[in-house]
Amino acid sequence: MPPAIYIHLGQQKTGTTSVQRFCLRYRGELQRQLSLYYPLSPTAPHHRHPRLFPFDKKQWETIRREMAASGCTRLLISNEGWYVRGVSDSDLAAIRELFPGAEIFFVLYLRRLDDYCQARYNQRIKNGTRIASS
Repeated sequence: MPPAIYIHLGQQKTGTTSVQRFCLRYRGELQRQLSLYYPLSPTAPHHRHPRLFPFDKKQWETIRREMAASGCTRLLISNEGWYVRGVSDSDLAAIRELFPGAEIFFVLYLRRLDDYCQARYNQRIKNGTRIASS
């Protein structure tokens, strides 16, 4: 059975880090109950799977092997940076080559612009970032 691949593209300030922490914490349960594989690698803080796009064949092959060993039929990868960069047609073609017959789904969270701006401003203030005044 070809896998289903879910690519989570979270806009900043939409709870992406919380989604990633949940998936990491309940990784075993997701595998057992939903046959959903959430890779441990490659990782970096706040950008759960950062080195996958542009397409990195070595990283994707590692994930494919790990997923096959897990017995899962679904794959979830997540990174809020991909919302800005995007996933190109050549990225998708390379994924399809590694996972023949796979269905690829995009999960995208958006926030109303006014809410996003307020949340982003609040985060910058909490981080001590100077806000220029005009």
